[in-house]
Amino acid sequence: MALNQVLMKTNMDFILKFNAKVGSESDAIFVTDILSQITLANSWWEDKTSRTWIIEILFERENLIQVSEFISKLYEAFKIVITDPEISDLEQRDWLRENQESFPPLEIGQFYIYGSHIKDPTPGQLLPLIIDAATAFGSGNHGSTRGCLLALSQLKSTDYTPSSILDMGCGSGVLAMAAAKLWSKSEITASDIDPECVRVTVENCALNDVAHIDVLSGNGFQNEIILSRQPFNLIIANILATVLCDIVADVKNALSKDGTVILSGILDIQKNMVAETYAKHGLILSDAIPVDEWVTLIMKSNDL
Repeated sequence: MALNQVLMKTNMDFILKFNAKVGSESDAIFVTDILSQITLANSWWEDKTSRTWIIEILFERENLIQVSEFISKLYEAFKIVITDPEISDLEQRDWLRENQESFPPLEIGQFYIYGSHIKDPTPGQLLPLIIDAATAFGSGNHGSTRGCLLALSQLKSTDYTPSSILDMGCGSGVLAMAAAKLWSKSEITASDIDPECVRVTVENCALNDVAHIDVLSGNGFQNEIILSRQPFNLIIANILATVLCDIVADVKNALSKDGTVILSGILDIQKNMVAETYAKHGLILSDAIPVDEWVTLIMKSNDL
């Protein structure tokens, strides 16, 4: 559900806002991801002046104790240092207007990504994708998502045509839908362990009139449907670097002998770690696409 929809359907008098600073974007993602089960909306951004990341979390007053207890144990449990924490009542503002204006349309590779509030026609030959800011990750603003969209565009420009595609950890479904726009005859599977992401992806597929994507919940690569559809010609995984390294064997087993993998959620300083991990399992680095401090890797199977 988009942030504006959340705020419109919730009693504003019962919403609290938590703000704090952490030392890295990976910490910000971790904290907001863990809390996503009991919060209404989460966001994070970089304060370039202090070189810290600011997290902002909206939650209902009834979850105050749970949120407070989790925040208090962050350092002890995960060694995450949090500074300037503050919990306050959510001020009354025109959240619908502000939320819409904070997401201008984006032109990324072969795609034009815009919110439902944008009424202008799609420019040129770009492929339109309607994505509203939502409770699931992936609106095109983040460097890792942009890198994946650029990688998909690059593959399409080489006349690459995968017959079967898997988007593992699909978030909002933006990457699965982008693949569907590029390769309309491909069999596409999108999967996420988070039921909210699955729900948002299903909604976005309907909004974008993309019918040939199967959206699955839970179990990752052990999902029976995913196992039955292996091998995939193209696997997309925009997660986190450490998780990518943990699932390398699963990715390899699910990939066709001539398959391609798009890996993202990788900080530039983690690039070599991920590339070397996948190289040990027979995948060759084809290209690395940097966006801000993030990098997206295109890797290809070396089993032929």
